[in-house]
Amino acid sequence: MLERILADVRSLMQKCGAVAEVMGDLEMGDFPSPQSNAAYGTTEAALIQANGDPACDLLYTANFMLMALHEAAAACPDSDAAELEERLCHFICRIQVNSTDQPYLNGAWLRGFDWELWDYYGSAADSGWGAWCVESGWTCSWISATLALRQLKSSLWDSYPANWLKPCLPELLNELKINI
Repeated sequence: MLERILADVRSLMQKCGAVAEVMGDLEMGDFPSPQSNAAYGTTEAALIQANGDPACDLLYTANFMLMALHEAAAACPDSDAAELEERLCHFICRIQVNSTDQPYLNGAWLRGFDWELWDYYGSAADSGWGAWCVESGWTCSWISATLALRQLKSSLWDSYPANWLKPCLPELLNELKINI
């Protein structure tokens, strides 16, 4: 299962380390891109309008993906999760805000990033989430926590007792079989 997920990440990862946003079935999501002019800007929406747009989402995707790749690399060192984590990490570090003009943004990561224009990105269709928006709880905290774990050469798994998962494993395995 991990190899299937890593293959998907690899297929979406750009040369610069950004991970392209993609939309699946619009009926399955809560906030798709607007499908009409009347729907434009009326609710939270996908960062991209269509698959292929050069945008990396740091609110809902790249931040969580960095932690997930870090944990996958720790749990499965024989996979290429560590290489994908490294590429995404370097990208995220390069796009961290460094501003003396707007010191309240300095050190943060903004909502999205356009890797072709190499600039911060927001969609006017995404009501409430402009290009200069920061979600300190979802974006900055996940990225910072992963960077700290990398620095400590540790993972979330290391903070749990050795057999903590054993009592839960049968139920988890059963659940995974249902969802596969």
